[in-house]
Amino acid sequence: MPIIHTALPAEGKIFKQKLGLKPIGNLRSISLFGEGNTLLVQSGVGKVSTATALSYASALFPKSTDYFLNVGIAGSCNRNYELGSPFLISKATDLATGRSYYPDLILKSPWALENLATVDKPYFGEALDGFGLVDMEGSSFFQTALYFTESHRIHSIKIVSDYLEGKLCKAEDVENWMEMSIAGILQWLEMHNDDPSPTEISHPNYDSILEEIMENLLLTKTQGFELQKAIDTYCKRKQILPELYKKFLYNRDDIRDKEKGKLKFKSLLTYLYNE
Repeated sequence: MPIIHTALPAEGKIFKQKLGLKPIGNLRSISLFGEGNTLLVQSGVGKVSTATALSYASALFPKSTDYFLNVGIAGSCNRNYELGSPFLISKATDLATGRSYYPDLILKSPWALENLATVDKPYFGEALDGFGLVDMEGSSFFQTALYFTESHRIHSIKIVSDYLEGKLCKAEDVENWMEMSIAGILQWLEMHNDDPSPTEISHPNYDSILEEIMENLLLTKTQGFELQKAIDTYCKRKQILPELYKKFLYNRDDIRDKEKGKLKFKSLLTYLYNE
C-alpha cells in the first residue's frame, strides 16, 4: 500500500475512516496516520509543505514508499466539469519553474486524464491555457516522490472544487466529494498490490522512430531524453509503438521555425502521454 498524501484534513478524513488509520506522529503542521504498512500524510497547503512532509514520512517509514498517491481538490479551468469530479493527472507543471512531471500510467483507471498546473499562491481569474486543473501541491508531490520511488508508482487524483472564481469551498463539501470517490480510489489501489513494473521496450523500429523524430524536429539532447520517456510510457501502456506520430512532424516542404517546432514537440508529447 502507498504513502497517501493530502494537503487538507478534509481531504484525508475519509481515508482514516475507511482504512482505520490512527495518529502516529506529527511535526508542526505535518500529521501522520497509519495502520500496518499504510501511511497517510497531511502536509498543509503549498509546495514547500508538501516536499517537507513527504520527505519526513519517507525517511521515517521507508517500507511504505512502494507507492505514492496524492489526492486533493483542485480548481477547474473547464466549467463543463462537475464539482466533485475526479481526474487522474497525466502531467503536472510547476508554473514558477516551467518544469513538468509525467507519471507512467501503466495500469488503467476509471478516471479521465487531465493536465495540472501548480501555482505558488491561490489562483483566481481566467482559465490557464493548456491546463485543465490548478492546485498548489501537485508538481512538488511528483518532484519529491521521485527521490524515493519510480515514476510508475507515483500518481495524483484531483477532485474539482471550484472554477477559479475566488470562492472558498467548505470542509464539509470537500469531505462529501472525497466520500463520493473513495470506493473507486481504494479499488484502484488494490490493483497495485502486485507491484506493477514497466515492461522492457524491445522492438526493431524503436530506435529508428526515436531518431526520425529527433532529426525532423531538431530536438536537443535534453528534449531527446524527454521524448524517449514519453515513447516508453506510450509503449508500456499500449504494448505497441506509436503509430500516428508522423502527423506531428514537419512535411518535406515545411519551413522549419524554432517556435513552431516547440509547439509540434509539445503536441507530440501530449499525444504520447494521453492517447
